[in-house]
Amino acid sequence: MKRVKKGAATHCSVCVNHEGRLLYKGAINELPVSETILIAKSIEFYSDPEPCFIHRSAVLARLYGEFEQWLGATYGASEEYNIELSEVPMHISKYFFNYDNIDANAK
Repeated sequence: MKRVKKGAATHCSVCVNHEGRLLYKGAINELPVSETILIAKSIEFYSDPEPCFIHRSAVLARLYGEFEQWLGATYGASEEYNIELSEVPMHISKYFFNYDNIDANAK
């Protein structure tokens, strides 16, 4: 028999577009987070400028959880979301999307 951890996070998938162009499609918990953001949040949450595996994982879980919570509050519970990047609050979208690269690719 397979055990299921109580309270385990369930991750949904998301399709994020920007001006008609697909930026990301996949599981929320697989969205890339830059090392700069990860370290900044590790310092903010744990005063740790060189985060160990545990702090790195905890920071990522918080960032993914914040995005997933916003999605649920904005669009209701779902296993899959299809959204435009401009709809996502800047403080959340900056965790996962590098606007310099997006703007450069759009030109």
